[in-house]
Amino acid sequence: MEYLKQPLNRLMALSLAASLLFAGCKKDEEEVMIDPPAVTTGMVVACEGTFGASNASLHKIYDDGSVANALYSAANGVAPGDVLQQYREFNGRGYALLNNSQKVDVINPDDFSLIGTITGCDYPRDVFVISASKGYISNGSGAGELLIFDPLSLQVTGSISVGDGPEQIAYNGIYLFVANSGGFGIDNTVSVIDPVSDAVIATVETGDVPVSLEVDYQNNVWVLCKGAIEYDADWNIVSETEASLQRIDGASQVITGQLQIGELGDHPQFMSIDGDRNRLYLVNEGSIRPFNIVNGEFSTTFSGGPFHSVGVNPVTDEVYASSVPNYVDNDEVSVLTSEGVFVASYNVGIAPRAYVYQSE
Repeated sequence: MEYLKQPLNRLMALSLAASLLFAGCKKDEEEVMIDPPAVTTGMVVACEGTFGASNASLHKIYDDGSVANALYSAANGVAPGDVLQQYREFNGRGYALLNNSQKVDVINPDDFSLIGTITGCDYPRDVFVISASKGYISNGSGAGELLIFDPLSLQVTGSISVGDGPEQIAYNGIYLFVANSGGFGIDNTVSVIDPVSDAVIATVETGDVPVSLEVDYQNNVWVLCKGAIEYDADWNIVSETEASLQRIDGASQVITGQLQIGELGDHPQFMSIDGDRNRLYLVNEGSIRPFNIVNGEFSTTFSGGPFHSVGVNPVTDEVYASSVPNYVDNDEVSVLTSEGVFVASYNVGIAPRAYVYQSE
């Protein structure tokens, strides 16, 4: 299939999609889903929604430029829940982690209909399914754990103690890596787990508040540490630590590289990697900064924005970046080339934060 990259084609498709969506787009996730186009490949965009409003949402930007909004709501007659923290797909199933609803919804990624729900998690943050019989959920705002679950029965079968406030999970083909951000406190570790024994084999000390992980072409693990902020009783900042990008050797579990990100006071949260796993895209202070893993250098910061979250199409290497949310109004996702040239923008839900490309 030839993927459409030309702005003119995208804008023509956008114009049609916008006219269809204009009358039905509302903040409370009552958008009307347009009929699915002939092209089925595209980027799923998971939107967090407004805290306490249970208006999280799932959308899809197709490769032909058309958009389907509120897919979960259209399929199930109700929004998925409160605060969609993460969305991932494994083995023909989608996993929507609803943080404030304290559940993980498992859906059919073809039509977004609900298959079942994983409960027993009070603060789910990320998920990774390693086989047909085993998956993991990072859970906990304080003392954290990695919940083990059966993807068939959707039952939690065990747990592994990790650091405080576990966030993203990464797998390099040998070990699982869990970023311990501290939750409502501060942590600065990554737990390394053997998925055969489910034992923690190492705890790697990183920069403060590791939040995002990516595995590169050499199976090393890159850690985005946003840096810590400490407040007084009146919520005045009393101290901060620097944000950093660190590389963990995938075999030895040792930090083998480190770079400061931005200036003291910058606290980046989102990072994604391209399809060849040799280029990272970080969002810092509203700007996207590409990082070349091969030569260890940052490229020119993308113009435009400000941006909030970022995802990458692994086939075309196009970059998907969301507008900065106010957590009330629907946001836009802009599509950029790998060099930062604007292609198109699309209206989605409130606070986009996760991206999954569906290739089939």
